[in-house]
Amino acid sequence: MNLDGYNRSTREFLEKYGDLPILALSVVIVPVPFIIPLVLNLLTKREFNRCMKKRGYDRLYHWELMATIDVDGKKKNVIIQKACEIDINFDKKSYSYYYKSLINNKRFMDVPLEFLKDKKDNKQLTINEMLNKTREKIGYDDYYKWSMIGNLNCQGYVKTILESNNLYDKTELSSHYQADIDHLEKDIIKNHSTSLYIMDMLSFMVFYLYKILVYIRDDIIKKKLAKFTSYYNI
Repeated sequence: MNLDGYNRSTREFLEKYGDLPILALSVVIVPVPFIIPLVLNLLTKREFNRCMKKRGYDRLYHWELMATIDVDGKKKNVIIQKACEIDINFDKKSYSYYYKSLINNKRFMDVPLEFLKDKKDNKQLTINEMLNKTREKIGYDDYYKWSMIGNLNCQGYVKTILESNNLYDKTELSSHYQADIDHLEKDIIKNHSTSLYIMDMLSFMVFYLYKILVYIRDDIIKKKLAKFTSYYNI
């Protein structure tokens, strides 16, 4: 699989674990942190709120895929998401791990296990195969592009992955997908295209702040572990 276009950490992850069979697959649906709609309302003079009500939405939701794989005899959860860029890593290394752990009303929508296996050759679907089919279907540019509001955001990415692998209609996600989200983008762009651009830039800043927090946390854990093993001569 050609891994060009992914960031370094995602590319390294897919090279190492991307060809392992997917044992389970779920869609994680979690409310977007309140700061994002708050800032959007400030930038658009509450036009964002009016557009949301017009489309029948009470709030926006972040979608990501959680795939379970077997790594050296241990089952591990992998998060696949698009937030500013495509980010794939183990659950607790995911930047969204921080705000998910603070929100209780997240939902999980499971993909039935029988659809993760090819009936012809009885072969289990892998992360690399799943993503490659998606990129081939929608094209290189749209696969990597991102916008916070619109069909290139996290919801559109997850939906496209599932559709490209004939999995979307095997779930009950259609009732949760904010189908008019691309129209919501058009409504706001009419008078506030600059505001949406600023919000995208702010989202990039928040995304990389979360990633820095993940690296800091992992570094602290490594140092404590090294100190512990050194002290007890493990």
